[in-house]
Amino acid sequence: MRKTIMKTGYGQLWVIFGLVIIIASAVMLVKTEVTQAGNETSRLAMVQSIVDNGTWDITGSIFKTPDKAQLNGHLYCDKPPLLTWLSAGEYFLLAKVFGMTFQNNREIVLFLLNLPYFLMGIGTGFLNYLCLREYLEEKKAFAYRIGAAILSVSSTLVFSYSVTIGNHVPCAFCLMLLLLLMIRTEKRGLNARYAFLTGMTAGLLFNCEFVLGGTFGLGAAVFVLSGRASSQKDRMKKFLAYTAGGLLLIALEGLLNFIMYRSPLPLYLLTHKPVLVNRRFWYYVWNCLFGFEGFFLYMPACLFVFPALCRAFKGRDRVCTFMLGSALAATVLFLCSTSDYGGFCYGYRFLIPLAPVLLFYVFLSFYGRLRKGVTASLLSLALLWGIITAVAGTLNPWNSGYEGSLTPKGNPNEHIRNGFAVNTFVFFFENCPDSLPVRFFTEKVYGPEIAFFCLAEEFINRNQSEKVSIAAAWFQKHYPERR
Repeated sequence: MRKTIMKTGYGQLWVIFGLVIIIASAVMLVKTEVTQAGNETSRLAMVQSIVDNGTWDITGSIFKTPDKAQLNGHLYCDKPPLLTWLSAGEYFLLAKVFGMTFQNNREIVLFLLNLPYFLMGIGTGFLNYLCLREYLEEKKAFAYRIGAAILSVSSTLVFSYSVTIGNHVPCAFCLMLLLLLMIRTEKRGLNARYAFLTGMTAGLLFNCEFVLGGTFGLGAAVFVLSGRASSQKDRMKKFLAYTAGGLLLIALEGLLNFIMYRSPLPLYLLTHKPVLVNRRFWYYVWNCLFGFEGFFLYMPACLFVFPALCRAFKGRDRVCTFMLGSALAATVLFLCSTSDYGGFCYGYRFLIPLAPVLLFYVFLSFYGRLRKGVTASLLSLALLWGIITAVAGTLNPWNSGYEGSLTPKGNPNEHIRNGFAVNTFVFFFENCPDSLPVRFFTEKVYGPEIAFFCLAEEFINRNQSEKVSIAAAWFQKHYPERR
């Protein structure tokens, strides 16, 4: 009896400790200001226009954005609408019930609008824990599951993007939820209800991101269609339930679009037209995966999924095949259909939602094998580097820099290509301008002219234009011969 009470007490202490860490992290990291990058400003312009101005047209919004679409003489947010509508609902409550608006409580309102995305990042880790528990059920695996769940977010750029409004964290959450549903249906048998929920999750993913929703939605459809069934009639019943769930959410997307501008088609198709002619394809692929904005450069632990797949492990099943196959298809589509490296952003952002899924299979495959040795050391170093890059990303996940086909020839941003370098440079300049890292970035990485341009543009991007004059005075003092 005493042992039970003690265990319960320790459990409660761990829960309280976890909540304190989450609250403290949210207070310290969640953004209270908005950058001038279109991914934030476009969504917030729509949120503010709906609630404060009573219109879908964002022309009169206080948030000016480069990401917009002109249609029938009006300007609209060009992002998928569902997440923005949900944020508008939250802002409606803040403004109409509590009297807090962008005008009178800007920082608090922005914090509260960004907070759900941070909580979804936490939720992504929790879903990772639930997925691991489906395969690693023994009590001795509890600590391993907890550590893996935390690292599945904290060592990835999902953590970086969780501090602000955007679609990448919700996509990661939806992918982990889809994975959990597929695991449970594979282990316990699929019925029409679970098929419908799986379809809705795939449809929700489509509402957040078209490419991920399309590839994983089709992959999940084949998964349902090829699963165990008592008869062909039973198989079709489950498949139709899945299709109904998916189409319901896709119809919602079209309905929201139609309500705003009288067309079910997404405005994203009008505004995002990649330049694919004469593109250096393999150069682009290299830098998206390993080079200056490389997915694996920022999160090298994800590379361990490749050696993991060379051996058998608990969880290497049909679900693994369909999830990783869909991830590969999405990666190929993104690499073939984009040319801007994601624009003003930290890392190649389109692939970020895949990271928790990849790490799930990495942790699953290495369970019981991580003894002292070269492999364990390399994985530990890779995870540590992922934590460093993820934390650096929280400083500004929408940082300025090179945008591939969108950056004109001769623009200084041609020389500012790595988001980690930008955030690190700005951090040290703000906190210790005369430090060795600042000198290193100024003299060895960029050169004084480009270094000043980098700082000035990033301060303007962060709505801290008053710091541009500080940077100018510092460069004038230390490099008076360079103008």
